[in-house]
Amino acid sequence: MACEQLVAALKGTRMYGISHNLRYLQSLVASASFQNNHVHTKWLADFHPAESALFVIDGGLHTTLQDWPGRLGHWDVGVPPSGPMDELSFRIGNLLLGNDEGACGLEFTMRGGVYQFRDDTWFCLTGADMSAELDGQLVDRYRPLLARAGQVLRLSDAKACVPTCLWAEDSMFRKLLAADRHLPSAVLEVTAEGHYCLAMSSQ
Repeated sequence: MACEQLVAALKGTRMYGISHNLRYLQSLVASASFQNNHVHTKWLADFHPAESALFVIDGGLHTTLQDWPGRLGHWDVGVPPSGPMDELSFRIGNLLLGNDEGACGLEFTMRGGVYQFRDDTWFCLTGADMSAELDGQLVDRYRPLLARAGQVLRLSDAKACVPTCLWAEDSMFRKLLAADRHLPSAVLEVTAEGHYCLAMSSQ
């Protein structure tokens, strides 16, 4: 009974504006080991649940969460619509994955950074060439690829002065941007290293 109440309490918890481990805790209390009281002092060392998230190892030079065409209708309070700098590449990447063309994605400027997939996820890169590698293997742009849980995506310096864009199927980052809808800005900057700050959808 207590476990069920704890699961329900965590499921109903919402936190905005700070880094947190809510999804990790939800997976923890829902696990069979926790439910059956089969825990020990070193249990968490081997507990690595799959989760719809991208782990930020290096946030790059200037990485932002964008949607297209941005957030319209806020000029009256002095806020521009923002939105992606490279609208065409942004929309193409979404359509290649079967997303709505305006779905949320990451836009990298000058240098992309390093990110770890926390679950099996289809993704696509478009825009400038950043010599992207997935576990050391070069990644083609404008081609949907499947990343396995734990694989690391590394993006280097851009070879042109235009952004590079990243998406996952079914609109990655949708939950994060929805949580930020109370803000008029369309830009959410990714700077915190070592944080699960990007919500994603995966198979």
